[in-house]
Amino acid sequence: MVARWQRAIGYIPQLVYPGIDQPLDLSFTNTTGISLKVTTVIITIDPSTTRAGVVNADCVGPTNFAETRRFSTPLVVPAHATRTLSGLHVAPSLWPRVGMIDLPVNQDACKGTTFTLHYAGTAAKA
Repeated sequence: MVARWQRAIGYIPQLVYPGIDQPLDLSFTNTTGISLKVTTVIITIDPSTTRAGVVNADCVGPTNFAETRRFSTPLVVPAHATRTLSGLHVAPSLWPRVGMIDLPVNQDACKGTTFTLHYAGTAAKA
């Protein structure tokens, strides 16, 4: 049986700059009645960004930001539970990383910008 986990979220508390990426401590919520073994996680960047709560059309998400390291270490999320990578004792060196691409153009339009991450992946009965 292959299933999709119910929810994954992540937050980057540190600032990113061109050429700098940060680790992402993902949080997984499993609302099913069985433990799930998460086998893949893919992070994509939404094209829309905001600055001070207003759409920032001058900073396109995937043009300026990217997943720089994928998460590829299988983990088990118990039934009816929420777990973070840190809570599951996954080494930070294995966490996915997201950062700002260092482009050969001025990226000042992205200063103070908030970008949205989307998560997809698969899991199977543990």
